Amino acid sequence: MSGRRITVKTEDAELYDLLKMWLGDAGYEISDGGDCTIIDTDTCPEEGSDDAKTLYIVSSPGCRTHELRRPFSHTELTSAMRRMCSDGAGELVVDPTSKRVTYRGDSVALTEKEYAVMRLLYERGESGVSRDELSSVARHGSGKETNAGDVYVHYLRRKLSALTGESGDRIIRTVRGFGYAFTGR
Repeated sequence: MSGRRITVKTEDAELYDLLKMWLGDAGYEISDGGDCTIIDTDTCPEEGSDDAKTLYIVSSPGCRTHELRRPFSHTELTSAMRRMCSDGAGELVVDPTSKRVTYRGDSVALTEKEYAVMRLLYERGESGVSRDELSSVARHGSGKETNAGDVYVHYLRRKLSALTGESGDRIIRTVRGFGYAFTGR
C-alpha cells in the first residue's frame, strides 16, 4: 500500500500523540513531507468558521480532501487514511458507520461479530492480532475458550474473496504461531 508517511499539522499535543499512536498501530509514520497531510482546524481556524473540531486529510499533491469531524474513532481515522492515502487500487475500506466493507464501489454487509473481528484486524493492519484476542472479540462475553476467532476469520475471508475476487488468505494473512494480519490487498 502506498502512502505510509503522514504529515500532521496541529498545535494540540494530545491530539498529535493520539494520531501518532493510532496511525502507528495502522502502519503509518508521522513525518514531514508525508504522502498525506492531516490539518487540525483548531490550529488555524478561519474567523467565523464553523469548521472547529474538524480534521482535514489531504492527499498529496492535494487532489483529494476528506473531512473528519471530532470526536472520531480509531476505525474512522484508519478508514479515512486508507481511502485518502492510497492509490485506490485494490484497497478495501471498512466503513464504521454502515458496518460494511467496500471495494471499488461494491460492498458487503457484515454481522455484528464479523464486523467486530474485521474492525480489529483492520485497525491493527499488518502488525496483526493474536488468535486469543480475536476469539475474545468473536465470542463477546462467553467465558469459555473457543476457536471463534478462527471461525469468523474464515467467514470474513469467504466474504472478502467474493467481494474482491482475490484469495481471502491474501487479504487476511495467517501469522504462524500468532494469529492473523490484515493486508488490505
